[in-house]
Amino acid sequence: MDFTGLDFGTVAPSTLVAMGILAIFRGWLVPRRVLDALVKASADRVSDAGERVTSADKTAAEWKDAYLAEAKINDVQARQITQLLDASRATQAVIAAIPKAMGND
Repeated sequence: MDFTGLDFGTVAPSTLVAMGILAIFRGWLVPRRVLDALVKASADRVSDAGERVTSADKTAAEWKDAYLAEAKINDVQARQITQLLDASRATQAVIAAIPKAMGND
């Protein structure tokens, strides 16, 4: 509702009171305490959102570090398994050569 074109000097006092009550009920007019509380709650939500973003970035960095550490461990394990397979091939060749060396084909 637009009251800008209304000449308040010619309006009856009861009409002004009714407009004030209407403004309060419609939410157009709020006490300063309520407005301050709403502004503070909004600022808190914005700061909480910033903290969540910072927390998410930190968590992402932790996961990335964990992934890189796991990748290094996997590389070491792959090299170790390769060495163990080479050793097992050598052992198998020695065991297979024993009967031939003893003449028991």
